[in-house]
Amino acid sequence: MAYVWHRTMGSSYSTPERPPPPAGVTRICVSGWPISPPTRRADELSKVIASKPGYESWSFLSMMNYKTFLREMLELVKNLDEDVKSQMSTDDKNTRMDEHHSSPFCWLETLGTNNEVVITPIGGRDKLQAWALETFPDDADPGTPK
Repeated sequence: MAYVWHRTMGSSYSTPERPPPPAGVTRICVSGWPISPPTRRADELSKVIASKPGYESWSFLSMMNYKTFLREMLELVKNLDEDVKSQMSTDDKNTRMDEHHSSPFCWLETLGTNNEVVITPIGGRDKLQAWALETFPDDADPGTPK
């Protein structure tokens, strides 16, 4: 599990490194503003999921650089199939995945057949929770962040 709390002195910004996930592992990624309650809940949920075999988590929380990082991630999303880009990124903002603008933004990373990183956008905290409940239907724990 990697956790990045990014603070920058001055005006420079560097994209945090994310090495490819190990083979057979799904990485749950969360980026957003650290003071945002939905972001904190998504981050907590990603850590709960990462405790399961075959999963790990990675987080990038930054007040100053989240929007820049989000724009970089959305450039990757824009290269995906239309059916992926056009999915709703949250339940409450009526925003397509490639137009996501709130905090957090969550996605999955896996290794493809040619060892390339495959990105599957999830969207906001509500969509991450829906994915978790669908993926782990027997693990609906009341202690899981809602």
